Amino acid sequence: GAGKTSLINLILKFLDPSLGTIFLDQYDIQAMDPYQVRKYFSVVSQNVKLFSANLRENLLLANSQATDDQLVKVLRQVELEDWFSHLPDGMNTWIGDQGYKLSGGERQRLAIARALLQDRPFLLLDEPVEHLDTKMAERLIDTVFQLFDTRGILWVSHDHASTHKANKV
Repeated sequence: GAGKTSLINLILKFLDPSLGTIFLDQYDIQAMDPYQVRKYFSVVSQNVKLFSANLRENLLLANSQATDDQLVKVLRQVELEDWFSHLPDGMNTWIGDQGYKLSGGERQRLAIARALLQDRPFLLLDEPVEHLDTKMAERLIDTVFQLFDTRGILWVSHDHASTHKANKV
């Protein structure tokens, strides 16, 4: 590829640059502790990691202090409220090993919900709407850009249609 995912890995200090410097608030991240750097970023990868646990536990991974009201609010923001309302045990519904009971689109939206719960200054998204139909993808893109209007977003995608809100492409 062109190195889009590698760029995210460089920003998060999972890789070291062979050339150049990455700055965060005027500080070279090479001189910073990787865990300190990562506290600035919420990440939605193209390979969503869910756990053999219930919905609440999977969401609380992002913010262990979140209330049920906050969890429901973020599910509404990523348009999972209707899905959630039909779950047999609500927040206590087991979503299966690696979230196998969820569709690809539900998994992606759940990953975005977790990123929103973290409330970090920057959001890194790697193909976040890949498993969504066009209309849902457009609505979710609009929502993410609205919620992060004063924060930074790096949106990695092969789909040029998902770049309509970006300042730079």
